[in-house]
Amino acid sequence: MDSNRMAGPAHRITDVWGVPSPIDTVFTRCNCQGKTYFFKGANYWRFENSMMDMGFPKLISVGFNGLQGQITAALSVPEYHKRKESVYFFKRGGLVQKYSYQSGTSPTCNRKAHNSVYTVHNRIARQAVSLLGQEINIRLTWRGFPSTVTSAVSIPTHRKPEGYNYYLLSRCKYLAQIQNHI
Repeated sequence: MDSNRMAGPAHRITDVWGVPSPIDTVFTRCNCQGKTYFFKGANYWRFENSMMDMGFPKLISVGFNGLQGQITAALSVPEYHKRKESVYFFKRGGLVQKYSYQSGTSPTCNRKAHNSVYTVHNRIARQAVSLLGQEINIRLTWRGFPSTVTSAVSIPTHRKPEGYNYYLLSRCKYLAQIQNHI
């Protein structure tokens, strides 16, 4: 879309972004930076303001804590109350897997900074907490959900408290109200 929100002519992904097509899926993080991620096969590319970040493409399994499988769609969900910013990766075979970003990886979005003073008594080495959840069988866990998700999108809105509407597409059908599942 242009600055007047008018659709322009279609362009090839390879010509505009330099990512080989066809892609498997794409999503943009629901945070202030809004980095965009393209997925194809075992690799992903990350962009900010239409510019590819240095060092990309990278392996999906490395950048997303071991995520594997044939990804068909990705739904980006913002941080909201106690829920962490996350991406739901939909896969072939009716599976979905949630990746949650670590707290502090998102910009503060011009929120008032909260400074605290902490006294550290002992330092304990801890293993990094896995950010990748278990695979979920959609048909068994999310009743009424399409088991085959071909596309997903988060659209900003001021009408919802968390600021987004979520849409899933399953071949020729779409499901709009998915708040109860995320």
